[in-house]
Amino acid sequence: MKNFLETNIYEFCGTILLCGSCLPDVQPIGFRELYNQASECYCICLERDHINMVISKLIAVLGNKYVNEIIFATVDKSPYCIQMHYITHEIERILPNHIPMKNYVVVNNKLIQISSKTIALSKFLSKLEMGDDLPLFLKD
Repeated sequence: MKNFLETNIYEFCGTILLCGSCLPDVQPIGFRELYNQASECYCICLERDHINMVISKLIAVLGNKYVNEIIFATVDKSPYCIQMHYITHEIERILPNHIPMKNYVVVNNKLIQISSKTIALSKFLSKLEMGDDLPLFLKD
C-alpha cells in the first residue's frame, strides 16, 4: 500500500481506496473487503499529516480526471481518522461536479457505510448537545 502524499499525482486511476494507515493492521478482514473493491489503495495518517495537505493533493489528483471513484475508510472512534470523512464535504464544496465518493468505518471487521448527512451532523456538536434545530441542509 502506497502513501497517498508520497505518490505522484499522475499515478492515480480508477477506483481508489484512501484508508487510515492503521486500518489494515487493526481491521484486516474489513480492510481486505474494501481493498478488493478498489483499483488502487493508498494510506493516509491524519495523526501525522494535516488534512489540508491531503485535500490539496486530492484536488490535484482529481484534476487529472483518471480517478472515477474514491472510497474513504477508517477505523471508528479515532479523533484523527474522523477528519478523513470530512474531506468528502470539502471536495463537494470545491468541485461541485465531483466524482462518486463513499465513506466507511470498519468495526469488528464489518463495513459500515457512513452517509454524507451523518458526517455533516458530526460537525455540529453544540446543536447535538443542546438539541437545537439542525441546519436546513441536514433536514430530510
